[in-house]
Amino acid sequence: MLAERVGRRAMVAGLVWATLTSTALVTRAEIAFTSTRDDGVPRLYLMNDDGSDVRRLTEDEAKEVYTAASPDGLRIVFLRGKEEGRGDAVVRNLRTGRLTQLTHHNGLVRLTRPTWSPDGNSVMFAESDKANRRLPAIQIDVRSGVETELPIDFVFDPMWSPVDPNMIVYDSFPDISTYDGNEIRNLTGIRDPVGNPHAHVPSWSPDGRSVAFAVGDIGNLNIGIVGLDGEPYRLVTRSGKAYFPIWSPSGDQIAYMDGTGGDQNIWIITPGHKNELNITNHPAIDSYPWWFEMGNLPVNPSGMALSVWGWFKKIGRE
Repeated sequence: MLAERVGRRAMVAGLVWATLTSTALVTRAEIAFTSTRDDGVPRLYLMNDDGSDVRRLTEDEAKEVYTAASPDGLRIVFLRGKEEGRGDAVVRNLRTGRLTQLTHHNGLVRLTRPTWSPDGNSVMFAESDKANRRLPAIQIDVRSGVETELPIDFVFDPMWSPVDPNMIVYDSFPDISTYDGNEIRNLTGIRDPVGNPHAHVPSWSPDGRSVAFAVGDIGNLNIGIVGLDGEPYRLVTRSGKAYFPIWSPSGDQIAYMDGTGGDQNIWIITPGHKNELNITNHPAIDSYPWWFEMGNLPVNPSGMALSVWGWFKKIGRE
C-alpha cells in the first residue's frame, strides 16, 4: 500500500512537472500598453500580439503609463501617479505582486519612459522639472536604490543597447544620439530644429544594429529606422500620426501608437512590407506599447504566481 501511494504521488508529480516544462515554461511574446478603456483613467494592460485577450496587467488605482518589461520577463517598471507623466517609477514583481518604488518625487518632476539594463539590475530614465527643463538621465539600481547620473546633458528617453551595456541611445533634440561612455554620436543627421523634423523616442532593435524612432513635427509624425552604419534613415509609416515605436523580441515587427481615423490605437508593422495593422481598434486612448516576453516561470499577470513547490508539497500530503 505504501509503495503504491508513493508511486502514485511520483507519477502525479511527474505529470505536473512535464506539463510545466512542456507548456507553462515556454516564453511567449505579448504587448503591454496603456489604455483608458475601462474608466477613462490610463492603466496598464496586456494583450496578444493580434490584439486579442486584453487584460489588466496591474490592479493599481493611480494613473499608470510607460511600462517596460525586464529582460527575464518577470518584472515590469512603470510610472504611477496622480498626473500622467509626473508619477514615480515603480517596479512590480509579477511572481509575487511586490511593488518597489524607485523614486519619490510626488509629481514635482516629470519622468520619461523607464527602461531596463540588459542584465535587469538597473532602470534608467530622464527627468525634467515643472518648467520642462531636461535634467540628466538617471540610472537606479533596483535592489539598492542607488542613483547614478549619466555624465551627459540634454537627454530624453534614454534606452540601453540590448547587446552593449555601455551604450545608450537617446533623444538629443532634434537628433537621436548614441553614447558609449566616451563618445556622443548623432544618428539621423538632423541638426537645426527650425524648419526640420525632430527625432523622438528611439528604440533599439534586438540585435543592437538599428534604431526605430518617431520623426517629424507635432501633428505629422512617422516611424523611421536608422542603422549604426551611417546610412540615411528611412520611413516605414506614412500616416503622419505614428509615435512611440518598440521592436518585437524577434526583430521582425515594430509596435507603435497611431491616431489614424481619429482614435489612438496600437498598430504593428513589418518593416519593408507596408502592412500596417491596427490591433486594438478601440475608441479609448491606447498608447505606449511595449513588447512583453513572458518569463521562464508560470506567471499570472495580476501578480499571482503558480507555486511549483507548493504543488509538490500538497501532492505529497495526500
